[in-house]
Amino acid sequence: MGCAPTAYIIQAGSAPGLSNLANFSTGNTDTSFSASGVGNGSYYIRIIGTNAAGAGGASPDVVLTVGNGSCTAAPGASASLTVSVSASTTLTFAWLAASGSPTSYTLQVGSSAGSSNLAVINAGNATSYTATGVPNGTYYARVVAVNACGTGPASNESVVTVGGSAGGVLSALHGFVGSPGDGSNWSTLTQGADGNFYGTSVTGGPFSSACSTNLFGCGLLFKLTPSGAFTVLYTFTGSTAFHNATPIYPYGALVQATDGNFYGTTSEGPAVFKMTPSGSVTLLTFLGGGSYAKLVQAGDGNFYGTTAAGGSGACSPDRSAVCLVNSGSGTVFKVTPGGTLSTLKVFDGGPDGSAPYGGLVLASDGNLYGTTRTGATGFGTVYRITTGGSFMRLYTFTGGADGGNPYAPLLQGSDGNLYGSTQLGTSFNVGTIFKITTAGTFTTLHIFHGYSVPDGAPRPGIPLDGAYPGAPLVQAPDGSFVGVTAGGGALSGGTAFKITSSGAYSQVAVFSGNAEGSSPIWLIRASDGNYYGNGQYGGVVNQGAVFRMTPPQ
Repeated sequence: MGCAPTAYIIQAGSAPGLSNLANFSTGNTDTSFSASGVGNGSYYIRIIGTNAAGAGGASPDVVLTVGNGSCTAAPGASASLTVSVSASTTLTFAWLAASGSPTSYTLQVGSSAGSSNLAVINAGNATSYTATGVPNGTYYARVVAVNACGTGPASNESVVTVGGSAGGVLSALHGFVGSPGDGSNWSTLTQGADGNFYGTSVTGGPFSSACSTNLFGCGLLFKLTPSGAFTVLYTFTGSTAFHNATPIYPYGALVQATDGNFYGTTSEGPAVFKMTPSGSVTLLTFLGGGSYAKLVQAGDGNFYGTTAAGGSGACSPDRSAVCLVNSGSGTVFKVTPGGTLSTLKVFDGGPDGSAPYGGLVLASDGNLYGTTRTGATGFGTVYRITTGGSFMRLYTFTGGADGGNPYAPLLQGSDGNLYGSTQLGTSFNVGTIFKITTAGTFTTLHIFHGYSVPDGAPRPGIPLDGAYPGAPLVQAPDGSFVGVTAGGGALSGGTAFKITSSGAYSQVAVFSGNAEGSSPIWLIRASDGNYYGNGQYGGVVNQGAVFRMTPPQ
């Protein structure tokens, strides 16, 4: 028998097990409590005893209905329905509680989008439902909340395939082992015209005292064949005389230009460089701040990119004297194939934003579009800029349901709209997927809720759909988008997902941290139809991996 409680915690929620309506300590050992002015609705209440040793287990939920169950309106929409497959034929549906005091939830399942021809299931008051012995097939599911006033709007639609070939099968192409002969951790891929992959690894290569803080070298450039043959093409070495005098840490992916060469950037000793397919590297220009993004080549033959800090100007290769660039919170720049640098925009942290980590996308209208990670309200912005430097802010993130702090580059879909992700924001603070028109009309398509958990056990009502999406979205041949999250999921190592332009979301793979890696941070679709990407951790010795994923169906 434990020690006596010194106080009690009262929790009340709109569904079993939730404490979204009240969670407070009474501050004493009284075994009764009165509350006035309680609104109509049904409340799920439990008590937890506490003392100096901690909190005990919760009592069973007691359901209290105020106002004889009367209501003023139908419930709101349930959020973030996800469906996962286990034991081959078991489906687990999970969603978040709707507003408006629902008394039950109804699952609608059909054989096509928007239909409910296969099943209409009363799930009671729970926010999860498990079905066993489900036949092979593809299922489209949504959930609606119900109370005495009516039925609320449907949740997002989630698509799941049982049996057959659902795609999304992960395998390892290369496991990084680190310095001195390999890359490690953060890496990217680009497929060259020859069918091989050319990539960057931020660390790895020969040990260097100039890069001793990361223990794994200053970074390298590599080639990887579709069969997994790995070749180091170039290693960055740094300089102890003046740390910024030599480019190091290539975060951004390479771009293959019309001349057949690859172009990229570095984040320290910030610079733009050119690499031939055989690995010969030429420094084109230093930058005014670190760049973390892939360059884009416009129709004029020039390259456009962003720096996440600093202002206009750049230090010359001669670092014998102290060089200070102009101040700023990031830039948009242009550089010619010959290395002439022009600054098109300097961010100052004001309404236009700051820290444009994600780089640029060249849209079909000839303009460049990008995001800032911070500035403005603190949650970043979406902007448009012409190749001549005319700038317009299109949207300012609030950190609410629209998310906040985007990191990945935007993608223009075949419908002409721009698609992207945020890494933070919403009440769950783990990111979103969004759509925005080139005129600035913004739509949130999916809110992530999938915090990491210590094991793969189901958490009723907690969709483990991933967290912190930071890799670019990729459009599939069917018009949907495939992406990855760097965290969350049932095994804590991130997820792969598929989402339509209207927000129908399905999870297609879970990263375990084994050979295929974990915490995926990059994704591309290759000419063979498969998806390839980079995991920051996991792999052979937990220094990351390059993975292959079969196309989700």
